[in-house]
Amino acid sequence: MSVSYILESAFCMACLYAFYWLALQRETFFQWNRIYLLLSPLIALSLPALHISLETPAATPDIPQTPALELSALVEQAQAAPAHFRHTLAQPVAEGWSVSLGTLLWWAYLLGAGLLTLRLLLRIVLLWRTIGRYRKGDLSGFEEAPASFFGLIFWKNKPGQAAASSLILEHEHVHVRQWHSLDVLLMEAMLIVQWFNPLMHAFRRSLCAVHEYIADAHVVRGTGRRSEYATLLVQHQKAGQRARSGLVNTFHSLIKHRLLMLARRPSRPFRRLKYLLIMPLFAALMLLFSFRLVETLPAAAPLAEAMRKADLLAGMLGEVTVAAEKPAPASEPTP
Repeated sequence: MSVSYILESAFCMACLYAFYWLALQRETFFQWNRIYLLLSPLIALSLPALHISLETPAATPDIPQTPALELSALVEQAQAAPAHFRHTLAQPVAEGWSVSLGTLLWWAYLLGAGLLTLRLLLRIVLLWRTIGRYRKGDLSGFEEAPASFFGLIFWKNKPGQAAASSLILEHEHVHVRQWHSLDVLLMEAMLIVQWFNPLMHAFRRSLCAVHEYIADAHVVRGTGRRSEYATLLVQHQKAGQRARSGLVNTFHSLIKHRLLMLARRPSRPFRRLKYLLIMPLFAALMLLFSFRLVETLPAAAPLAEAMRKADLLAGMLGEVTVAAEKPAPASEPTP
């Protein structure tokens, strides 16, 4: 992973998230936004890694006819060089221990990725232990409940709240049916790869918010109890419950943003045309970072140059041969 790749992928990610922030985040097409937020980091990481070569013919300037270098003249100049100069050139360069800036950055990147990997594994282990206690009926100390993770729902029974409990339970069932936990794990993996990029954290937060919007919309659409559901969210907000960033989908997360989205009118269908603007943005980023112009010389130019050099060398060898075969003058016989 080079520095240029890191900068190019970060630029792609910034452009894609800016488009979401400016054009899509206020729309109620939550499933479309979910797909966009999942694919955008993958696209940003893939485009700079693609290398599509476009060959273009290079201009072939006329090669001036320069006289051939005399090999004997070069040998004489080398022999005339001082002895200590030739000795210095012959000695190997002493190799010292040195670390380049690129090497330091690479090790820093590996260190950060390793720490985040360990943190993710630790979260999975702790969650696995919680699942074991959950199966035994013990949820003491698990502040995220009610919450869900894949096919599991963490639940605490509260007497006298049957109506509210049914709404919350339906909310968590939506997370389970929509496989939102898989989205979270995929985003965590991409966060390890791009841990140094703050935009990856922004993508993760936005995706978690969209998960909650999807669940809220399903509950309101299925029960028709919008005002009662909004009141339930306000009660959780006043209770001061906060969700910690983790692997589970919790009911009491992003309460304020969810209330604002519940109060928003559904987006009109024609506003889906906004998503078509992704295509020119994707094409522009692909032209910038995926295509490489490669200049190619015509096939005739190297061949003609090689033939010219071969003819010149043959002429020089012919002159040497003729000079060597010239007979010596005959000596006159002595009387």
